[in-house]
Amino acid sequence: MQISLVSSPDVKAGAVTGRPTLQDVARKAGVSVVTVSRVINNSPLVRIPLAERVKAVIKEIAYVPPAAEKRIKKRRVSVTWRAHQKIGLILAGVFDFKWIGNYAPIYSYAIQGVQDALHRAHFGFVIHQVPKIEELGTLPRHLRVDGLILLSRSYEKQWPMELTRYPVVKVMGSYFDKPCDHVSYDNAAVGRVAAGHFIAKGILDVAVIGSNGHRDVLKERADSFTQHMKNSGGTVLELQSMEILHYGEDIHEMNEPVVRSFIDHLAAHSPRPKGLFLTLDMMAPLVYRLLREKGLEPGRDIEIVSCNNERPFLAGLNPRPATVDIQAERVGDRAVQQLFWRMQNKNDPHIKILVEPSLVL
Repeated sequence: MQISLVSSPDVKAGAVTGRPTLQDVARKAGVSVVTVSRVINNSPLVRIPLAERVKAVIKEIAYVPPAAEKRIKKRRVSVTWRAHQKIGLILAGVFDFKWIGNYAPIYSYAIQGVQDALHRAHFGFVIHQVPKIEELGTLPRHLRVDGLILLSRSYEKQWPMELTRYPVVKVMGSYFDKPCDHVSYDNAAVGRVAAGHFIAKGILDVAVIGSNGHRDVLKERADSFTQHMKNSGGTVLELQSMEILHYGEDIHEMNEPVVRSFIDHLAAHSPRPKGLFLTLDMMAPLVYRLLREKGLEPGRDIEIVSCNNERPFLAGLNPRPATVDIQAERVGDRAVQQLFWRMQNKNDPHIKILVEPSLVL
């Protein structure tokens, strides 16, 4: 609902004469008419304490927006200016809570960021899981939501027409080419941050364990890491395989024979690397065990940096490795802010927003 703004003669501050107007609300609340309009339209751009003050004035002087007044006359129902004030979070493919909890807690952090941001804005949200995004159908209409946040794999083959009816923001993931906004972490910067840690400590003979798949998140991290190390005069032992992970609907774990072969290679290499970058935190428990089987003590014989800051994988490790935090909660929060912006700017070009990672020691 949009409200037209018109000028009116000046009256004393706080005075209401005759039928209350939008300008009366603005003067009594000490804000602009634009702010009042935003409050009536439930815009997330207005801070909650200020919105509550404006609503209190609206109630006090019994102001009724024109559109709401027409609904009262026509339908004889109570006044409501709110939209649904509800966002749909769609989990597509393997991304159900069981899979996330068992194999990829990083996505639960992003969901927490979404929930916290919506709570601050007094928005509700509903979560729904679908096997494939193309099976979404008319679900958003049945959910009665104002917009959608999508958590799915990056390689969706089809984009349902139903999604074109709503503001949509894809959250997390790397490559994505569908017609919606995308908020994620800066995956290429992960390698730079990890390399910066080794360079700062004077460790220039290093290794990296990752994947070499096409458009692979782990490959991008490893390639960025290798580039930054070599640019600083370092040497990098690249240990990469497309088979490093067992991945599917009921599994997401390290391929131990592949990782074991990498550690064997690292231990036998001359000169032996003094630093090791693991492109996933979930590698760390297995790598610690395999290194110790070779008589190499993490933190003493080899400095380790991992990635994601997934606490369940790191909690039992001693010493705990440094890790690159991809800021998943901030990504979820930023996705909500972008969705709110998209709700107000539906015709602007789609954009991708990347959140900068940081090192946790």
